[in-house]
Amino acid sequence: MYTGENRIALQSRAWLIEALWALMEEMPYQKISVKGICARADLSRQTFYHFFNQKADILSFWVAQRYQETLLRLEKTKAVFLVEVTEILSDFFVQNRVKLRLLIAQGQEEILRQGIAAALSDFSRKMVSTCQKKQVCSYVNAFCTGGIVQALICWFKEDAPLCPEKFSALLQQLLPTLGTAWPGI
Repeated sequence: MYTGENRIALQSRAWLIEALWALMEEMPYQKISVKGICARADLSRQTFYHFFNQKADILSFWVAQRYQETLLRLEKTKAVFLVEVTEILSDFFVQNRVKLRLLIAQGQEEILRQGIAAALSDFSRKMVSTCQKKQVCSYVNAFCTGGIVQALICWFKEDAPLCPEKFSALLQQLLPTLGTAWPGI
């Protein structure tokens, strides 16, 4: 996958991403082809394959980009408490609600699940490196990551979800031992 900083290349990648989202609004994901994405973006298939191996990679890349932005917010906090983690993640869902709902409606929930799990795992690995009881922290983080992923997706699928603050409070009630600090063991 392309990792350079060439502005023209980055713009081409952005056009491919926008083209897929536009096509997903018009037709089922399964009917969208690489050829169709390229036609919509007015780019060659060679350009597509310079950036992505398949159309699912576009969605995975988009989700990963959004989560990297979210992780940067988490990393800037002095102490990471469960409330900050859940509020920042729920903000992510609110800010990207339209596209994420489209992703789920198109049957691509697994891409979202994998993206959330990867982002939380990456973040929690960084937290475990500072934990004195590394093995216990690893298990706690694995448990929390899975639970938070499923709770976030459930929360997001609701037509009238709780506000982010209430959702965070609910998670804190469900995970009371982790309410003070994550992974504060």
